[in-house]
Amino acid sequence: MLRLASFATLLTACLATGVKRQEDVVSADLVQIASSVTVLNSFIQNLPATGVPAIETALSIHDGSTLLATAIAAAATAAASSGPFSEAQGAAIIGIVEEFTPTITEALTGIVAQMGVIADIPIQSLTALVKEDLASLQAATKSFENELVADSPADLLPTATLLTSSIDNAFATAQAAYAGA
Repeated sequence: MLRLASFATLLTACLATGVKRQEDVVSADLVQIASSVTVLNSFIQNLPATGVPAIETALSIHDGSTLLATAIAAAATAAASSGPFSEAQGAAIIGIVEEFTPTITEALTGIVAQMGVIADIPIQSLTALVKEDLASLQAATKSFENELVADSPADLLPTATLLTSSIDNAFATAQAAYAGA
């Protein structure tokens, strides 16, 4: 019986450590996402109107969007594997998301504001590519948002829900702008 109790204690400790590691992975993924969002937003806000720099920046926006969607999907997977966040970890994760949410909304507002410039860049179907990038980013983001809400402690749900609503609204506006692309 002692062995069974020792095994159960060891198993519980290992599982708890695994969950903690997954929460740490989520936090690390979010720090990377925050950095990627800042870089992507910079490209969007500083998109030149013409010439080779416009083409290079447009391609950087696409590459950045693709990498960001992959990073967000990885964070969603890590969040799904972690189970419910502890109070401290949930607050830390929501705090990170809260810090970069304005940058996400600024980037999405910026991509709408730059639509005319993007349409004039001589890359075939560039606006359609932006539309696809927005769809990929939105799908990955929605997956992460669902995990964030599902894994957040009850007292943090209002903040998590507010953040996800803000991001969803910005995506809806951007996707509506590019719907005809």
